[in-house]
Amino acid sequence: VPVVVRSYLQRRSVFDVEVGKPINAKGRSKLLRAGELERFARLAALHADTGGILVVCDSDDDPPCQLGPEVSRRCREAVPHMPVRACLAVREFENWLLASTESVSPGHRTSVDDYESVHAQRVVAQWRAPRKYVKAIHQPKYAARIDFELAASRSPSFSRFLRCIDELVSEIKRS
Repeated sequence: VPVVVRSYLQRRSVFDVEVGKPINAKGRSKLLRAGELERFARLAALHADTGGILVVCDSDDDPPCQLGPEVSRRCREAVPHMPVRACLAVREFENWLLASTESVSPGHRTSVDDYESVHAQRVVAQWRAPRKYVKAIHQPKYAARIDFELAASRSPSFSRFLRCIDELVSEIKRS
């Protein structure tokens, strides 16, 4: 996620907003437990140079139209003094990579009707076959190659993610 945010900000010529080191919840289920999301939001807000918080997680099989507002509400209540945006990757972060297959993994042609309907981690893992797909190693490499327009045109949740970044930057600059 930080690779995508930094790249997007650079592309938008936003050089006065620093993207800090992410706080990894070590799993969506842990993040969404009662009190944990709030704890992570307060932890992020503790850093003196934090101007805003961007929460990103996979929706998995949960409806993002329900989970997204809940995550946003919980974070805003935990840190009411700080701009917060929450964005869910419909299904998985890998769905955003899949929505930009041509730039992320040239040579692999993946055509689907709905880029948010498939479990994309399995597809992305096939790009590495017969070698193993390791999120921590391969996600940043693939993320650095995302074609923002292409991915946003195919993935409404990626388009929303970009809007969340824009909104958060605007709010940070107003503060």
